[in-house]
Amino acid sequence: MWNRAKENKIVQFLRKMIRRYSAHNVSATSAYMAYYWVLAFFPFIIFLISLLSYTKIPVSVLLQYLSEMVPDSLVPVIENTIKQFILYRSTALLSVGGLVTLWSAGNSC
Repeated sequence: MWNRAKENKIVQFLRKMIRRYSAHNVSATSAYMAYYWVLAFFPFIIFLISLLSYTKIPVSVLLQYLSEMVPDSLVPVIENTIKQFILYRSTALLSVGGLVTLWSAGNSC
């Protein structure tokens, strides 16, 4: 008796959860949010690197930390990109990166 009542509650819970999942369109909303968060990530990286070019943090320190986090095959590509950002500082890139990041992240909510 006890097992059947407990099993019945679990089945009712699962049915209710599936109905609510479908009613609230969770899968589409999740895909929508993931798309905009990924879309916001790359402008954020551009904004961050542009912002770091205005600081006194040595490039070697930044590259050392990045080389610990990324695969070895990507280090030369990332190193070249960061050096280009620092060499050619751009306030326009800083502004556009920040605005696109805010727009993309704002659309995901």
